[in-house]
Amino acid sequence: MGGEIGDLLETNTFNAWERLTAETPATVLDLLELPGVGPKTAATLHQTFKIASLDDLRRFVAGGGLEMVDGIGPKTADRIKHSLNR
Repeated sequence: MGGEIGDLLETNTFNAWERLTAETPATVLDLLELPGVGPKTAATLHQTFKIASLDDLRRFVAGGGLEMVDGIGPKTADRIKHSLNR
C-alpha cells in the first residue's frame, strides 16, 4: 500500500501530519477554547500573525490586531476579548 494512507496504517502517522505538528506549537490548541475561535481562525492567527498562545493573542488584541483578521467581525471580536479578560 502506498502514499499517506499506507504510511498511516503502517506507522500510525504520515509525513503531512508530522510536518504540521512540528510547525505548530501545542499551545495553539488553547486558542480553540475561546468562543469565536475555531480551527480556521486559530490557523490564520498562527500562520499569518504568528500567534502561538493565549498570551500572544492577549497582546495582539490589546494592540488592536483583531480588526486586521479576515472573518472576524465586531461581535466575534467582542466575544474573544471578553473571553480573554476572564
